[in-house]
Amino acid sequence: MIEKEMLSLLACPDCKNELRREKEELICKNCNRIYKIKNGIPIFGFRDDEAFWKEFFNDLSEKKGDSEEANAYFSKKSFEFTRDILHSAIGKPEGKRIVDIGCGTGHASSFLSKNNFIIGVDISLKILFHARRKGLFPVQSSATKLPLRENSFDLIICNNLLQTIKEGELVLDEIDRITLRGGKIFISTANREGILNKIFSFIERKKYEKMRLYSISEIESYLTKKNIKVCNFYFLSLPIMKFWKNKKSGLIKALSTSFIIEAEK
Repeated sequence: MIEKEMLSLLACPDCKNELRREKEELICKNCNRIYKIKNGIPIFGFRDDEAFWKEFFNDLSEKKGDSEEANAYFSKKSFEFTRDILHSAIGKPEGKRIVDIGCGTGHASSFLSKNNFIIGVDISLKILFHARRKGLFPVQSSATKLPLRENSFDLIICNNLLQTIKEGELVLDEIDRITLRGGKIFISTANREGILNKIFSFIERKKYEKMRLYSISEIESYLTKKNIKVCNFYFLSLPIMKFWKNKKSGLIKALSTSFIIEAEK
């Protein structure tokens, strides 16, 4: 069942106008595009170049079930390490409207569901059924064309999704569009400047060919152009399970496999 509050926050991903519900469909009030609802989950589709990742996480979900491993690009340990740093940075907000973009099974953001309204977006329908059981309101959609109302959310989480999108600027544009002024934004992604990622790009070539790795300066610069303030950043070295807050020497960048940016619109 789609809650009234959730319906009020949804929008046509193409023209960004309001949607109305008719039985098991959502219909745009402006362009009349029709979107199906499957088992209570609105389906907005995905881009052709996202099909690889849809199948990747569908397969992980089938093999690992409702587990943290079903979200992990590399290992459960690396997922937990990133998740714990995110939890500490986010804190314990209450009464907020939250979006977890690339929510997976919901393991990374479910701690927020008790005291907040949280929408989980993912391209994998299979994995969204797990997220729903943890209190997230699931939406199947591409992160590049979010079916969400503009200026409507207090907190955005985009955890380890950006590297799967070749045109990550489209995701950052969407994050900017849906976030309220004063809203918090947390983005984590693989680090282009990390030595291990350069090695893995040869070892796991098939997977890395579908990825685009970003540098922290690249994302910081794009956010700054949109008047989004970077408040803190964290470099993470997953092999040694160590992180550095607000430090970015050449050595730290080289040792780090990923980073987290905490920003405010």
